[in-house]
Amino acid sequence: MQIYGWDDGNHLEGYRKLANELGICQSVTWPGSVYGADKAKVLHEADGFILPSFSEGLPMSVVEAWGYELPVLMTQACNLPEGFSAEAAIEMEPTIEGSFEGLKMLVDLPDDERLAMGLRGRALVESQFTWSRQVKQLQIAYKWLTGEAEKPTCIK
Repeated sequence: MQIYGWDDGNHLEGYRKLANELGICQSVTWPGSVYGADKAKVLHEADGFILPSFSEGLPMSVVEAWGYELPVLMTQACNLPEGFSAEAAIEMEPTIEGSFEGLKMLVDLPDDERLAMGLRGRALVESQFTWSRQVKQLQIAYKWLTGEAEKPTCIK
């Protein structure tokens, strides 16, 4: 298993300790962050994506993972409830234990269910997170701001 990403909050040592306690440290590597073509290759070959965040605005990394048809593990703090509604994500707590439980849930899913979750994520991106969709919502918001339209549902 390869776990990519930068060590935000110095949690890597806790994850390494847990891997050691579970007796899996020999089968886990921690390559760190990747960018550009290397990141695209990693996402293309990945089996899933995890974002154990305490706070996010709009985590583009999750949207990007869905674009690669990956099942996602994320917290409520990722502010993408539509991912849970669309069954494109598994909810987890932003702790080491929560990460472990979420990973176990993902690993225990049958392959066809994991693939279906990734496809639902891709469909979510195509329906809600494309440039054309965002431009339309922005146009509606501007019309509302200028008094030409009712408050749109994209404004909370």
